[in-house]
Amino acid sequence: MAKYMGDAMTLTIGGTAITCLQSVNTSESIDTAVVACSAGTFKEPLTGQREASMTVVTALETDDVTQLGLYDPGDSGAIVFKPAGATAGDISISATTGRVSARTMPLSVNGFGTASFTILLDSFTIAANT
Repeated sequence: MAKYMGDAMTLTIGGTAITCLQSVNTSESIDTAVVACSAGTFKEPLTGQREASMTVVTALETDDVTQLGLYDPGDSGAIVFKPAGATAGDISISATTGRVSARTMPLSVNGFGTASFTILLDSFTIAANT
């Protein structure tokens, strides 16, 4: 088992690589409700549908117009995220379709520009790279 090295991570949207990744945060949850029945001795959790998303931060080059166009709010495509790179057997996270729901671009006089965008996923599959 290799040690996790984030500097090798890759992310593609619709088959196009997102460059200069800084961080990727994935999130999964499920709808839940807690029900107590009469004469019951314990509350019961009920579960509904799953939800998954990812938030991505990239560093921007001065000419990243094309790259920014890959994550306009509303854009979508198949998602493949490889947190440790493309080595066979390492983790791969994918979704059939991801849709960009939001994008922010904090820019600073003293630092470099970044773009942060959130992708809502229609599925969430964790597998080994092949």
